[in-house]
Amino acid sequence: MSGMNWNHNKPLSGLRSLLATDRQLTRELLITVLKAAGADQVMTGSAPEMLAAAPGFAPDVIFAEFDMVPINGNIFLHHLRFRQHCTMPSIILFHETDQQAALSGAKESGVTGALLIPFKPDSVIRMTRKVLGQKV
Repeated sequence: MSGMNWNHNKPLSGLRSLLATDRQLTRELLITVLKAAGADQVMTGSAPEMLAAAPGFAPDVIFAEFDMVPINGNIFLHHLRFRQHCTMPSIILFHETDQQAALSGAKESGVTGALLIPFKPDSVIRMTRKVLGQKV
């Protein structure tokens, strides 16, 4: 059970986040965690949808799933950075089992944090605060 009091503590208050994932359940869980922690705006969709939306949305943090189709998380982030010349905020890459494959190109893509699926709400909040440079 989480030690965080979700009704009184909004550690992610005002956060604008973008979530690129193909998995509906992951999308719903992350939205729930982020909103409960005070995030103001959460934009979600597939990698192609988020490539189109990210530059105009200007998120504080980007969550990208590694195992997306037709492009994986690292390629998605590469496209944002180099092809669309998007200013890159903090980036959290999440992955299921093959951590080595997920993180092999992560540094070059600008990834600043990683989460393993399944994730716990507290781990999402801690990692988000960490990549944003907030005291955890």
